Parts: sequence; C-alpha cells; structure tokens
Amino acid sequence: MLESLKSSNPSILLIAILALFGLTVIISLVFIIKKILTILDPAKLIKLRVIKHFPSDCETMEEFNQKFKNCQAGAKITVAISKHLVYHYEILGKEGDRCKLKSFFVQNINPNLVKKEMYSLLDPKLELEQAVKKGLKTNSWGPLHDIMTGKKRDYE
Repeated sequence: MLESLKSSNPSILLIAILALFGLTVIISLVFIIKKILTILDPAKLIKLRVIKHFPSDCETMEEFNQKFKNCQAGAKITVAISKHLVYHYEILGKEGDRCKLKSFFVQNINPNLVKKEMYSLLDPKLELEQAVKKGLKTNSWGPLHDIMTGKKRDYE
C-alpha cells in the first residue's frame, strides 16, 4: 500500500507523515503535562524529592502549598518528579485576587523545555493542583506554556 501511495500522489504520503509526526508531538506534550500535574497530586507527594542545592526555601510541597495559600512572595521549591524531570516553582506575589507563579523545568528529557518559563495567575483559594489545572488554559503564558499547549499568547 505504501508503494501505491508513493507512486500515485507524493503529497498524500507527505501529509500522512506530517500527521503522524504531529500526533507524536501531541502525545509527548500530554505526557509532560501529566508529569507536571503529578507534582501537585497530594497522593503522590511522598514520591517527590525536594532538591536542596537549588534555590528553595521550602522543605516540603506541603510547606510550599501553605505559602501558595497565603501568596507569600519569594517562596520557592524545586522538586524531582523522576530521575530525569526536575521542576521549579516560585511565588512572585499577589495580583488582584490572584497569586502569580513562575515555573520551569530545571531538568527534562526534552532539552527544549529546560529553563523555558511559564507564568500563571492562580486562585489561592483553591488547592494548588486545582489552581494549576484551572489556570493552565486561561491564566498562564510564556515560552513553556506555548510549547506545552501549542498556543501562543500575547505577553505583558
């Protein structure tokens, strides 16, 4: 069948290859987003290791979650999600009724994602995991957000 596609119309084969490549990229991004959300899953917090040699003022995710609730500017934490995924959060402060966070990968199996920042305005009344899930689509922006969602937003 592949030979018949090649001989009949090369553009159809190219479209099929591009569609397959696009599907592969989407599947990879879904995996990465799930890994980020795993950071915030209270049932899985015991699997996280706080990376102490990276700038951090929180000993545990629970401590960082409490500082998020209070939107305590300057609070930072870096956690190892797995052997190859390390993620950093920093609370920048309040903006209206929202809490502004900056986050980025310190280490990732995809080097294009490392040190690309994402900013989010999140509702501190929600649990951090819920706030991130809700804010990822509507209240987040930056190079990491663009790569993960495939959408570019206007920056401030």
